[in-house]
Formats: sequence, structure tokens, C-alpha cells
Amino acid sequence: VVQLDENNFEHLTQAATGATSGDWLVLFCKESVPRCARIVTTWEKMAVSLTASREARGMPRINVASVDTSDSPWLTKRFGITSVPLVLLFKGGVMYSFHGGGFSIEKLQHFAERDYSRSSRMLVP
Repeated sequence: VVQLDENNFEHLTQAATGATSGDWLVLFCKESVPRCARIVTTWEKMAVSLTASREARGMPRINVASVDTSDSPWLTKRFGITSVPLVLLFKGGVMYSFHGGGFSIEKLQHFAERDYSRSSRMLVP
């Protein structure tokens, strides 16, 4: 899991400039929020599972990252984040918001691989 912040977010993800570094599944959280603390372990396990699954099928990698919103107020404002945890998939200049009703490894992985197409879609600001 890559740790993103205001200094490296755009450079690594290239979210607004064409996403040539690939797709990015990003968890926005705040350390002081209890639900976020519980999700971190699931997020790390999901990243390993997603990477292994895609490699086994010969599919391109999806980069998995997290942002601590308490350290990145500009990113929080840029993406209109009003509550955490929030998961966004950045794919080809578009961002998709996860609304899976729970943060299980399976739901997150399905969202990243196919269910994103059924979620709200916005151009990356």
C-alpha cells in the first residue's frame, strides 16, 4: 500500500493528467477515526489479494494507496471529502466512488475490478 499525500499524489497517480501510471484505488482515512483504524488491516489484505489475483490472471496491476486526510487538507478539499473512510478508484482521468455497504476484501476487490462501472462517475478535479 502506497502512502500518498499532497506532495506526491499527482506525481504518482497522474490522476488528472491521463493516469499513465495505471489505475489507483485509494482509501481516504483519518487516523483518529475509529472506523478508519479498523479498515487499515482489511485494506492491506485486500491490496495483497487484488495484486495476486490480477497477476495470476495476467491482468494489469491496480495500484493501491491510502491518504491520511488529517495530513492532506488540500486533497480533502480537492476531492470534496466530507466524511471518512472513503474509497475512490482513479481510472483514465475519471474517479469512481465506492458505495459497497461494507469494507470487506471481496467487496473492495470486486469494486476495483468491475463494480466501479455501476458507481458514481466524475472527472478528476
